[in-house]
Amino acid sequence: MIHFMPTATVVADSINQQGNRLTTFQLRYWRGIHSELMTHRKFSRCAGSSRARPSQAIIDQVRSTPWGPPSWGANQPGMQADAELSPEKTLIAKATWVHAANNAAAQALLLLQEGAHKQIVNRLLEPFTFIDVIVSSTEYNNWWALREDAAADPAIRLLAQEMHKAYDASTPTLLLPGTWHLPFVKIDFELQEAVDFVESQDGVIHAPGKSPLEVLFMVSAARCARTSYRTFDGTVAPIKDDVILFRKLVSANLVHASPLEHQATPDIQNKELKWASPDLHGNFTGWIQFRKTIPNEYVPG
Repeated sequence: MIHFMPTATVVADSINQQGNRLTTFQLRYWRGIHSELMTHRKFSRCAGSSRARPSQAIIDQVRSTPWGPPSWGANQPGMQADAELSPEKTLIAKATWVHAANNAAAQALLLLQEGAHKQIVNRLLEPFTFIDVIVSSTEYNNWWALREDAAADPAIRLLAQEMHKAYDASTPTLLLPGTWHLPFVKIDFELQEAVDFVESQDGVIHAPGKSPLEVLFMVSAARCARTSYRTFDGTVAPIKDDVILFRKLVSANLVHASPLEHQATPDIQNKELKWASPDLHGNFTGWIQFRKTIPNEYVPG
């Protein structure tokens, strides 16, 4: 059976006093459409890397549940298929896709057994797997318009529709300047954990001089980098591990900054309707992005 149905979950939803809504999604969809989502520059994104997942886990997934297209259009000139293959040819197409997935898994296993690194092995498997992605944005209307259109790729249209349903079903929380949109952080529950961490020996070592709120910035960024609350083995990471991961993201000469784009606080607008810190908005509107407060977040030139 070929899996194709995407999932879209709102993990954080906030709105400022001016009505700018910032929504963060946790997505899972067919890897084949990922490049299309990446063309939307108003989106902040973190995606699960093929270089990070264990090869054997992907091989097992491709063998048991290969991912692929949701529909099987008949060939014609142009980018869209106006008609589907016949039922008989659709069965043949699906069987061919599954055969290709099994063959890719077999060849990937040979590479793995020969000692090839997972960043090579896993590339063979990408057409038949999913990708986990975190998306945050203050502007989704252009996405809906383009990707829910009948001319859009059927797979990305399904994703856009699932996102739109989740967006419409969610109620954003009003945030004031100085309060933060923090995906994957349950601040009412985890603030005390952050207080305890800051006061612990681990906090002194790994987050010296940081406030509990600053620790939660780190936790949110680390979980966005991981695209989940959980680690690859399915366990929930303790705050210490999240802080250590954050340090790895920002301690190098080159900052891996994309996971820091999803945390934000409302900017202040004056009587002339001008924002106080527009240079800190990044690709958001009306929100100061955590990334823009980090030194060396961008290499100019």
